[in-house]
Parts: sequence; structure tokens; C-alpha cells
Amino acid sequence: MTSEKRAKKWKFDFIGGSEGSLQVNDELGEDSFFPLTQAKAGDQVWITGLSNTQDIKPLLVLGLQPGNKLEILPPTSGGSIIVSCEGNRIGLSVEIARQIMVTDNSSLLEEI
Repeated sequence: MTSEKRAKKWKFDFIGGSEGSLQVNDELGEDSFFPLTQAKAGDQVWITGLSNTQDIKPLLVLGLQPGNKLEILPPTSGGSIIVSCEGNRIGLSVEIARQIMVTDNSSLLEEI
């Protein structure tokens, strides 16, 4: 297999950007939600909130919307966070991942 074919097989989208403010429902407690950067490879989490930055539209288009389930894949050697969402592999910079709030308790989604 040539490296060109291998690169096509492992294609994923990468989102980077600057930091912004988080929008989170704090009524459920601080421990209920955490930034995506705190999730570990193999975890399954659900998005509870996104920041209000210029980069939000590409996130929504890729399926990174509140309520959607993510599977955390092993990070890249450069530290990027890789997630699987709706059959897509998406690479996120630490700055962007820090702005995505998640929970590992899907029952909390009904309360948001």
C-alpha cells in the first residue's frame, strides 16, 4: 500500500482556533460537565455546550452539537484531540477542545 492510499484512508477534519467563553448550564453542578480536554481515549461522552466563537459554525457542520455522542480516540503525537462523531473522525486543537463541554452521563442531557 502506498503512502498516498494510506493518507486517504486516515483522512479527518481538523479544527483550530482561539479561545472564547463557555456557555454551560451550571445548575446541575460543576462535576456534571467538563471540558473535552479532560476526556481520555476510549471514553464516550455527550456534548453539553459549545463556546460562542467564530469557529462554532464548522463545529456544528461536522456534528459537534449539544446532545451528540463522541468517542474519544487516541491523541496525535502533537497533542491534538481526535474524536469520532457520527462516523467522522475529527481532530481538534487543545484550544477548541477546551471550549467543548461534555458529560459522561447521558441522562443529564434531558436536564439541559
